[in-house]
Amino acid sequence: MIADILPPQVAVAEEFGDLPDVRLFPDEEAVIANAVDKRRREFATARACARTALAKLGVPAAPIVPGSRGAPQWPPGVVGIITHCAGYRASAVALGRGVVTIGSARLLVDGPVVNGEMLTGLDGRWLVSNGLLATAIVILRRGEGAG
Repeated sequence: MIADILPPQVAVAEEFGDLPDVRLFPDEEAVIANAVDKRRREFATARACARTALAKLGVPAAPIVPGSRGAPQWPPGVVGIITHCAGYRASAVALGRGVVTIGSARLLVDGPVVNGEMLTGLDGRWLVSNGLLATAIVILRRGEGAG
């Protein structure tokens, strides 16, 4: 789903349910040590997606833990996102040589209309996950501004 709307230099992996028996790195396990089972499965599946996407770029598996503001801390030279909502987990990553950042945001949708003003000047696309939420995927390429 996401791969169809992103440029080819962005590697994507997605799942429409949780994966059983995902192995996490010790640093990742520590992040969810006190989490409920639902959150543990969501976190683990999202990390599996991230590692699959990274492997498509030739980047070896590494822990992906949240930083101080909650954003995933990617290996050096990598930019990306991890997103999850009911029944969907995904990751999109790129090498930082040609892409400055990949971002996502979930916004409320008023019926079929989504207010996409924030995407002006960016290569942004919408994925509607259900009738109430939409996820904006925004790519900022090197040499482009947000204006």
